[in-house]
Amino acid sequence: MRLGLDVGSSSIKLVGLSHRSTGGWALMHAAVEPLPAGAVVDGQVEQFDVVAQAVRQAVVRSGVRVRDVVLALPAAAVIRRTLRVPVGLGEAALEAQVAQAATGFLPFPLDDVCLDFSFIPGALADADGCMDVHLAAARRDRVLDRQALAEAAGLRAICLDVESCAAHRVFTAQAAGQVTAWRPDALVGLFDLGAGTARLQVLRHHESLYEGEQPLTRSENDDAPPTDGRSSAAALAQDIAQAVQVFLHSTAHQSLDRLVLAGGAAMLSGLAVAVAVQSGLPCSVLQPFDGMALGKGFERGGVDPIRDAPRMAIACGLALRDTTH
Repeated sequence: MRLGLDVGSSSIKLVGLSHRSTGGWALMHAAVEPLPAGAVVDGQVEQFDVVAQAVRQAVVRSGVRVRDVVLALPAAAVIRRTLRVPVGLGEAALEAQVAQAATGFLPFPLDDVCLDFSFIPGALADADGCMDVHLAAARRDRVLDRQALAEAAGLRAICLDVESCAAHRVFTAQAAGQVTAWRPDALVGLFDLGAGTARLQVLRHHESLYEGEQPLTRSENDDAPPTDGRSSAAALAQDIAQAVQVFLHSTAHQSLDRLVLAGGAAMLSGLAVAVAVQSGLPCSVLQPFDGMALGKGFERGGVDPIRDAPRMAIACGLALRDTTH
């Protein structure tokens, strides 16, 4: 069983997945627990006891018994770089070299930072005997805060991911066949529509080429898509189309091939059609649970695997995280 916990600005989302012996995944547990305004702001837990209680309630509501959980920080809270390091370094020497390189771009002291790094799977050494290493760094207090939140809810944080990576992972798992069908080099814009912000990732061959954020003119609860005129699908579609233009104007790309929407606001009726009209691009809503079997007792969490699926994307991506290495 794998458990993913998404700490959002307006709700806690919990997903438990189990790998099936016949292949694929089964959705065993899921729950959503609302948070009051101001409990979590820009990914920072401001009301710890309130949020911890919401996590505890989500665990109880879902019926999950597993305690190992994967959480995440917002992309804005994590500094990521690709470094070149010599092949064949021992573990201690490699850690020392990565730490030394990190001091050149981190805006705060190394003692205040949690660092992690990994070699790129399948990468080969170049002629100089060096390889690329992905490095991620976050403030230690933000990391410890997530760990303490899990512990306060009776869980054990075994991995801290990045929210955008989780969204990317679930998209890759559920939409890989579609991307291949469009074109091998298709450019896909994946939007995570949260509380007041549209976060855009541009993907090609399942690799992330760009990440950016665009403020939304609507600022309501991301888990309660609005129906009033000011916050209509057309208005939200304009924000999304503007974010696409920001990407195009800041890069050498001329266009995208398709848009995919996730997050609470993606639940707004008619949004995908409105976005397609505004942007002139095919658009669909990400359904992270497509193709998954439903586990016995899943319904006790009160989550609709179709209606609620877009807002569960990050939690699902966290549950899909391989923590074995």
